[in-house]
Amino acid sequence: MTPTAKNDLRKALLIHQGAIGDFLVALRLISLCNTQFGPFRWDLLGKPPLGRLAKTLGLIEECHDFSIPGWHLFFSPDLPIPPECQSILNRYELMINVVAGPQAHFSRRLENTAPHRVISVEPRLPEKYSRHVYQYLAEQVMKKPVDSLPSSVCPVDSDTCLSVTQELRDRRIDPKRLMLIHPGASGENKRWPMENFLRLADSLNRQEITPAFLLGRVELEQFDEGTIKTLEKAGTLFADWPLERLAALISLSGQYFGNDNGVSHLAAVVGAQTQVVFVRNNAVNWKPLGPRVTILCAH
Repeated sequence: MTPTAKNDLRKALLIHQGAIGDFLVALRLISLCNTQFGPFRWDLLGKPPLGRLAKTLGLIEECHDFSIPGWHLFFSPDLPIPPECQSILNRYELMINVVAGPQAHFSRRLENTAPHRVISVEPRLPEKYSRHVYQYLAEQVMKKPVDSLPSSVCPVDSDTCLSVTQELRDRRIDPKRLMLIHPGASGENKRWPMENFLRLADSLNRQEITPAFLLGRVELEQFDEGTIKTLEKAGTLFADWPLERLAALISLSGQYFGNDNGVSHLAAVVGAQTQVVFVRNNAVNWKPLGPRVTILCAH
């Protein structure tokens, strides 16, 4: 599509304020809506770090910060909506709201305020739901059963890949010799035991493959100093990288192993060979969506 043709497309807005894994599943709704209702040019109302990631993946153009005062007023049944929020909503012919279901105050205020179509999607899975969370979201959009799961790759912006390639070159790291490992998860009961990751790292080193541990801000706060030093000794460490650069790193390496966490969803989306260990959650509901995903259950 030429730039002129793309600029002529109608505008749509995805509204989401959840965590990275939930967000990456919800991003798959963009392609679904473009096929069903579009095509559109998309923006995000959500978290800026996730907005930067979605831009890097070529899925959105602009991100409006959900935390800016004004948007919280939509959760009230009657407080006045600021004109700045109204002005933003006026730009879009379609909004996909994945913050709350149709009966919530937020959704009702949004539908009464926005001048065009709003589809509100309940993000929380019903108890004992037996299919994937994507299908649950997509069926609310489509108003009919959705049988297939998307597995397309979202390529990372070339400029970001070039920048990360240069940083790796400066550190004398060959990304194709890396196995990226993420040992964290949102809860301790979702984590594969650390000693298992260390045994994996030892096995990789003996095969002359460099284990590279990915630690986000949460892991840097939750893991004790001794654990972090042990991981540094066992392999290379990438600590607290922005999500857009992390996406490029995973894409360049092409090999990833991790717990059931948001970065595992990112690895699947960018097309890496993704191995994910499920300790607690149901993989049927939450497995990452991508073309090269292997699920390992450690129940």
